[in-house]
Amino acid sequence: MNLRVPRSIEPGLADTGRGNKERAGSRRAGRSGEKLSIIDDRDQRSAGHSSPRRISDDDDTATGDDVARYIAIARAEGFFVAAKFDAVGGQSDETLWILNEPYSGFLLAVVSAISQVIDATLHYNLQTDADGLKHTPFPEHRDPESKTIYVRETCMDALRARCRRLRATNSLLREWKVTPAISFITPGEWESIPVLRADPAAGAHLISDLTNKRIAELPPGVRSQFHLPDAGEANA
Repeated sequence: MNLRVPRSIEPGLADTGRGNKERAGSRRAGRSGEKLSIIDDRDQRSAGHSSPRRISDDDDTATGDDVARYIAIARAEGFFVAAKFDAVGGQSDETLWILNEPYSGFLLAVVSAISQVIDATLHYNLQTDADGLKHTPFPEHRDPESKTIYVRETCMDALRARCRRLRATNSLLREWKVTPAISFITPGEWESIPVLRADPAAGAHLISDLTNKRIAELPPGVRSQFHLPDAGEANA
């Protein structure tokens, strides 16, 4: 599997600084009286990324969407494209998109193949209670002191409805407190790993190395807000 670092197609987009620790009950929360300096909206304003599609407030994502429609809907919901990567290891038809919605603390990974979305995962931090902590099985997905949990869910369908439902809880954290290991690789790249079953550790290292190289390509503000490790921290 070739681990050559893919070129980030969207350098500098959605460069968010370390966010306010308050909960984000709305994507627009905190805008009045205080302009958040964590947004770089060149992704939204760039003529090269303007979408010919008209997205209404009622439009939402659905299984089978082409990637242009899915990304346009995500942008309409407040997401910014942080980076875009072509798959490695012979999976030339797959593309990985990393998007963030900085006001609410959403991180979104979208994978397309031949222009169709084949995978989409929403990541976020949520404040909960003692019962919520108990229902989070992995220790690295919870912080008992702040009663915060990390959650990820598949969201090919109804991305906007999910985001709005979560914002309505007033429990999202803009700046994450819990950041477990997240693998930013495509399904095809996952499938190329089994050839290393004789040495599972080697396969794990390949996944980790590729993910870390992609994280290093994200804007510094995105890495900071979501507490994603840089290469030095990941290898420490």
